[in-house]
Amino acid sequence: MKPLRAIKVVVLVLLFTFSVTFAADVDEVINQINRLKNKNVVDRANAAEILGFLGDKRGVDPLISALKDFDWQVRFNATKSLGDLGEKRAVEPLIATLKDSDSSVRFSSAEALGKLNDKKAVEPLIAVLKDSNASVRIRAAEALGKIGEKKAADRLLVLLRDINIDVRCAAAEALGEIHDVNAVMPIISVLQNGNLPLGSAAQALGKLGDKRAVEPLMTAFGKADWTGRFATAEAIGKLGDKRSVELVIPALQDGNDWVRVKAAEFLGKSKDKAAVEPLTAVLGDKDYLVRQSAANALGSIGDAKAASALSERLRDWPSGPNAAEALKKLQWKPQSDEEKVYFAFALRDKQQIENLWPQARTILARDLESEDVIIHENALYSFIAAGKKENIPMLVSLMENKGSKAMAEIYINSGSQELFDAGEKWAKGHGFVVKKSAGPVNVTWGKF
Repeated sequence: MKPLRAIKVVVLVLLFTFSVTFAADVDEVINQINRLKNKNVVDRANAAEILGFLGDKRGVDPLISALKDFDWQVRFNATKSLGDLGEKRAVEPLIATLKDSDSSVRFSSAEALGKLNDKKAVEPLIAVLKDSNASVRIRAAEALGKIGEKKAADRLLVLLRDINIDVRCAAAEALGEIHDVNAVMPIISVLQNGNLPLGSAAQALGKLGDKRAVEPLMTAFGKADWTGRFATAEAIGKLGDKRSVELVIPALQDGNDWVRVKAAEFLGKSKDKAAVEPLTAVLGDKDYLVRQSAANALGSIGDAKAASALSERLRDWPSGPNAAEALKKLQWKPQSDEEKVYFAFALRDKQQIENLWPQARTILARDLESEDVIIHENALYSFIAAGKKENIPMLVSLMENKGSKAMAEIYINSGSQELFDAGEKWAKGHGFVVKKSAGPVNVTWGKF
């Protein structure tokens, strides 16, 4: 697509906000409609874009007129705004614009017609599937998928052999949206021939709902990276085959943090109790995002057998809130003082923390002595979040006697001047330079 000559969207929104705020007596829609008649091309292009942001149907007819502007950027912005405004009377003018001389305008017109979801656009969009520009063919295929008219299926099947891989992907996904079972074997064929990425094929076949796709997808699963595998497992699950969960469980042990996170998310969505034990095992993963995802997944599955392991994670500052929310779904109730304190902190429940503070101070002070880094840091973060001045001498003494680089970093980023000074003094004395940084865990004195 050509570079946009109009001012960037963010700037347009800021300008619009400024205009509304400081010129409230001016009708902004009328103002932008008038700008569409301006001799300056940039003004007209900007006006065409802003009318889409404003969402006022009074802009529809002026935008339809702007589809005939001599400048491609004005026409492009007008098509986009008409799609956003959702007015059906724009369908016929947008259909005419599918023949625009500029490919960017044809591209945007096809996209807008997909948003308007009117069957009158089906035949014109089918014709556009032969456009010389690949981006236009892609948007036309996507629009036909959104409209969901089966008469487009034959031409989309032809597009599975398109020279452009992105066009082939768009055609497959559109066929999935249309739910034409005649597309199942052709999609499997192009998948097996290596002419269609597994992700697109899996997405389409999952939507088509035909169990003939299960075995070909199972075969393709082992040859793909994990992005493709997750899409494949999801499709197999949609086809009613329980093996989808078995396929993903090994990903919880993958060396890539992202893969483990996505595996936990997938298993949570599956709600299959076969995933409970494997998810429980990764609640102690080295990566806090994995721990969070595993806790969330266990909450979604809702098996009470996970309660004990989840309660053990309440002393994990980054994933404790996820464990606490999962426990709430399991209707778990804390029994001991320790459980009540950890549960309150994990839920960031200030009132309950205040009520429990005498017990909490003793329990957290004990945890500061723990050799377990996660438990130790949870206690530090808890004291900092509680923000009670009475604890500063104890925390400063801890830094002086048992300090570490990690502790110094926590102190320096705590928002407490006394702790900052203690952390900086320790770091300088031990030859470390610790900078202020939000980091993955952001705890400020007296705040959560």
